[in-house]
Amino acid sequence: MSVQGAFPGLEEEASPVDIARVLVDTDLPHLDKLLDYQIPEHLSDGAQVGHTVKVTVAGRAHTGWIIERDRIVPEHRSLRPIESVISRLPVVTPELVEYGTHVARRSLATLPQVLSLAIPPRHAGAEEEHASHSRRPSHPRDAVVDAAGGGWQEDAEGSAWSSHEDGVAFLHALASGKNPRGVWAALPGNREEQLHEVLVACLHSGRRVLFICPTSQQAEAEAATIRAALPRARVSLLHGELSSRDRYASYLTALDGQCDVLVGTRSAAWTPLPDIGLVIVWDDGDDRLREQRAPRVDALDIAVARAHLHGCALLVGAWARSVKAHSLVASRWAQSLHAGWEERRTLAPRVVVPDDFDREREGLSAHLQIPTSAQQMLRQAVKEGPVLVQVPLSGYAPAIACQGCRKPARCTHCHGVLSVTASRTITCSWCSRDTEHWRCPQCHGSQLRAFRVGSDRTAEDLGRAFPGIPLTVSSAQRGVVDRVDTKPRLVVATPGAEPRADGGYAAVLIVDAPAIAGRSELWAPQEALRRWMNACALLRIAPVRGDGHGGAQAMVVGGVEPLLAQSLIRWDPTHFATQALEERVELAFFPAATIVAIDGPLGEIEALIRDLSASTECEHVGTVPRRGSYMEDEANADPLSVEVRALVRASRARSAELLEALRGIQQVRSAHKRPMLRMSVNPPELF
Repeated sequence: MSVQGAFPGLEEEASPVDIARVLVDTDLPHLDKLLDYQIPEHLSDGAQVGHTVKVTVAGRAHTGWIIERDRIVPEHRSLRPIESVISRLPVVTPELVEYGTHVARRSLATLPQVLSLAIPPRHAGAEEEHASHSRRPSHPRDAVVDAAGGGWQEDAEGSAWSSHEDGVAFLHALASGKNPRGVWAALPGNREEQLHEVLVACLHSGRRVLFICPTSQQAEAEAATIRAALPRARVSLLHGELSSRDRYASYLTALDGQCDVLVGTRSAAWTPLPDIGLVIVWDDGDDRLREQRAPRVDALDIAVARAHLHGCALLVGAWARSVKAHSLVASRWAQSLHAGWEERRTLAPRVVVPDDFDREREGLSAHLQIPTSAQQMLRQAVKEGPVLVQVPLSGYAPAIACQGCRKPARCTHCHGVLSVTASRTITCSWCSRDTEHWRCPQCHGSQLRAFRVGSDRTAEDLGRAFPGIPLTVSSAQRGVVDRVDTKPRLVVATPGAEPRADGGYAAVLIVDAPAIAGRSELWAPQEALRRWMNACALLRIAPVRGDGHGGAQAMVVGGVEPLLAQSLIRWDPTHFATQALEERVELAFFPAATIVAIDGPLGEIEALIRDLSASTECEHVGTVPRRGSYMEDEANADPLSVEVRALVRASRARSAELLEALRGIQQVRSAHKRPMLRMSVNPPELF
């Protein structure tokens, strides 16, 4: 029998054909690989590496990206052709594929999931305009150096980084083309000057900068500041609030090397940038820098992967310091850039944290949301300018409890948290059902009390206490205010919604400190300190007098643990991060170990744990039921179908082995069309 008869469609002597190796945009783990497609002759010019194409998989049309091209002789197989070429320009680079694959494997995600986050949705008009106007500079390195505007000074004397240990060395290494890595504990007194010097140093070396911020408002503010300080630099913005046209255009501009500084939010952290020299991640502990869908990674994970694989510099900066960022310092992968005591005394805000002795001396008023001492501070400071009051929760009374037994009030339908609105209506914060006649299941009481006071109730109380003083409320429910002027004003804001004040606030008051710091979650103290320091950084920096006191100050009331209090008073987040990391190392928690949460039916989870125990050196931490399981609903007839969550743990040395085994399990289940198990590496809700 001839070859043609055995394999219809092939000639006796098959000739070479052009093929494209395509990564198909699908979430199926077993298709997380390159598939070969034949390139039709009429698409040969357009089907280039990095372009988006349309292909068929199992009879269904999918989009995909060409990762490689080759010319081969098909051996006893017919290749499906590419249906069409979607993009006229390449949108995927080899660098993006490399660090995208690295992050995907470490987060038990697929590369198509990464690329769908990294590449903005295509806009034909923006692509057409970019293709017609794009012109790469003949000497791109010289163009980037010119963007620094001659601002680089070899002499370290007078540098803002001289206030930080190893700061000047970091700056000079960056300017000389090296790739230093630093974790930066910023000070409000010279943060802008330090940031400007870092940008100038990187541009002086002929390389580009990627600057990641938590929110689009912060990204726009930082971009405006950079444009004003470096008028020759080409600064681009890339965040989710842009229109689809502008977002795609900014991505193409960055990809083509037509910007010197790219400022954006978490999705911009993936953006390929030619000749990238520095990645800056600001406030890495903010949960808005974390992806909520697969891969559940944050901007710091992406930045570390890029610095590790491609050799660019990394600067992780914040007022506070996250445990994850400090682990980079503890492992000696990055250098700690922190100031000494004298520099912090001069450049950091003055923070007052009443202790047990202070509260006992103040008497019963110390147990109020705003004690008498805090009211006195507000009355004095509001005469000099705007005053910020940070409230941990929005709404009127976001958490209520029984007046008799003090148990939190729960909804009878979904067991959600009950809250009180400004109209005195009791509403469930989960299912939004109104409750008219509530009765406590513990003591059968019907009287309620406010367990937590929200921003609306706080503003109402302050309005009565300070009549005639303008009052502004900034929260997600009421709307976020960007900026306030220098006139006397009371500003009540929730964390992350604090407006910037021209010249800084005359005073900052943080109330209900235990609302976050007192929670049982492992991340609570770290998050509380981050929120407090972010608010205190908005304070007006006043010169310190000889007695150690300045004109503007911040106060944190409600009760603060000594470790957090001392970190605030001394403005020393490194001290807290060191203690928190040591505690996690002792408990073998992230980042000292890798913990994977696996959600699924009990029977499937038990079988998976047995397979993992036999093939890897991992530890089964435990299995707990999820909401709605038979342990909460005794009418459930099939215990093995109950949804549970299992935690498995591996040491840092064994993490790759565990993740690869779980990845293989997911691929097998996907190939056999079995229901997928939900897996999350170091789930952020735990750490």
